[in-house]
Parts: sequence; C-alpha cells; structure tokens
Amino acid sequence: MLGGVETYSEQVSLAYLRQGYSVSVITQFPGPPGWSTRGLLRVYNVGPGAQAVVAWKMYRETVRFLKSNDISFIHATTWRVALAAILARSKSALYTTVHGREVAMSRGLVSVLMKQVFAKVKMAIVISQTSLNYCSQLLPVLSRIGTISWNGITFPAEARMANAVDFGSDTLTLLTACRLVERKNVSSCIRAISQLNEGGMRNIRLMIAGTGDLESELKRLSVELNVDHMITFLGHVPQCDMPGLYEQAHVFLHPQKHSHDPRDFESFCLAVVDAMAFGLVTIAGCQGAPQEYIVDGRNGFLVQGMPQEIAEVLRKISENPCVSAEIATTAKEWALENLSWDRHITPIIDCEMQHL
Repeated sequence: MLGGVETYSEQVSLAYLRQGYSVSVITQFPGPPGWSTRGLLRVYNVGPGAQAVVAWKMYRETVRFLKSNDISFIHATTWRVALAAILARSKSALYTTVHGREVAMSRGLVSVLMKQVFAKVKMAIVISQTSLNYCSQLLPVLSRIGTISWNGITFPAEARMANAVDFGSDTLTLLTACRLVERKNVSSCIRAISQLNEGGMRNIRLMIAGTGDLESELKRLSVELNVDHMITFLGHVPQCDMPGLYEQAHVFLHPQKHSHDPRDFESFCLAVVDAMAFGLVTIAGCQGAPQEYIVDGRNGFLVQGMPQEIAEVLRKISENPCVSAEIATTAKEWALENLSWDRHITPIIDCEMQHL
C-alpha cells in the first residue's frame, strides 16, 4: 500500500528525472542484491538483512559509488541514510528529508548520532509545519536549515481523469487506507458505523485497506458491534490498485489521534491528500499535519476522532449531496493545484542552481 519512505523515495527520484537529472538510487527492497534499471532510474538493492547489516551494506556501496562517480548532490530521504554519505566522506552537497517520527522517536545515543548528521547537512526538506515545530525542539539546527515543502500526490494523472463522485447514489461508500495501528484510530470508524446502523442508516459500507497489529482486534470489534456485514477488510493493497479504490469511494476516513504517544504524530499523510485529489470528502483528525491543508467544512472535515463526531459528519455528508459534491470538488482542485513532487524538490534544485 502507498505511504512510507519507500513511496517517498520513488516519487522524489522520478521528480528529479523529470527535471532532467541523472538519478542513481541506493536502497533496500525485497529481491536480489545488485544494480538494476527501472525505466531511467539506476537502482542498487543492498539486499536483505538485519537493520545493522543493511546499514553496513548501504555504507559500503555508497562509498564505492561516490569514489567512482561525479555526483552533483546527494538527497538522503532520511537522516539515517544520510549517515552513509557522511561516513563515506563525500564532498558532494548533502540534503536530507525530515518526515517527523524518525526524528521524534530518536533517543539516547541514536539522538547524539542524529545531531552529528544534521550538523553536516546543507538543507533539510521538512514535509510539514507540524514536523518542523516538533522536530526543531529536538534539533534546534532545523530552525536554520529546515525548509517546509509539502509532499506531492501519488497519482496526479489518474486523479485528473477520475469521474466526479456521485453523492446521490443509494450507498455511501467509505474508504480507510492506513497501517492498522492505534494512532490511525480505525476503531472509532467502526464504532461510528455501528452508531449509524443503530440509528437506521444502513446504506453505508466501509472498505479498510491495510494491515497491522490491530487487524484481528478490529475484525473482532466489527463482529461484536454487528456491523461486519457493512465492513470489508481488504488487507494489503498494492500501490497500483489504490486508484481503483479511490474511484469506488465517496468518503475517506482518517480520524487519527496522538493521545497514546505525542511523538507518534501525523506528519503529513499522503493517503489523505491522494483521496482529496480523487475528489473524496475526507474526514481527518484535527491533530497533526492535516489541519494545515484541510479547511473544516470547505475542502474536508476535521474531527477530534470520537465515534459520535465521525457519525454526525457522515450523516451530514449523506443528507447533503450537493454540499458534499462542492466540498469534494474544492478538495480535488486544491490538491491538484498545490501538491506535486516536482514542487517538493524545488528548494533543493534552487539551492544547487544558486551555487553553479
């Protein structure tokens, strides 16, 4: 499924290609180790192994690559990856990305190492104001080298071609796509469905895409609340299949909460902006980055994450199809106009161009 550093790295690499750069990627993914070509991308897979083993392989290959190639600059998609370039003593300009939790969760000796890395970074792309606010408390240097640049959307061409959502249909179809962990608050979505069902609103269906620690618990909850017939657990969904899911749905549910651990916050949420780009009405949690780009009642809805609140918004969407269609259109126009991966990497390109 979409999301994570893997998707981010892919989208950023493709954006650099579109800007005319020759791009080589050193990373780790399932499959045989070694260099391969993916379109115009040269990709090196360090292969499987424990975290320390993968880190060593990445360092080793980075050293080899930098010694034999003339590199304009390095964009490390996390600070941990940047460490390999620093240990290789590369003289190329080093940029990195701050997503959020990879900084927030660093403690002890790891935090000390992280600070050493950022001392050598020329610029850090920070994906939201939320991330900058939190991470700069741990890394004061970010107030100087950090530049906010929102992520792009994953499927711009498919989103532009998608038909307008029909909010006058007999069934209101909801979609949730995320890791099934506590922060994502999927249990409140299920409880909201139960409340609507008990209140007589039965023309509603929920698709849940994703896997995680709470998957079994959430399935049990849907049975206990007698709404399992209204909910479909899709499990892992390949990224390429996500546009089809967006086109089936009317509403995207993502009522995230941070109360269980303030360090585990929503730093951007690619799934939310992708849903907006496809013209879905999005219900997102008011904590974290979604509050930066969702204007409540205009291009989506922001909620505290309680089941009753989610249920009330869903009823409002169902009972006001014209208003819902207007909100969906506004969301789509905003996402397509303001979010792109080419724009995301512009600060780095501009910085490089200034030093030519």
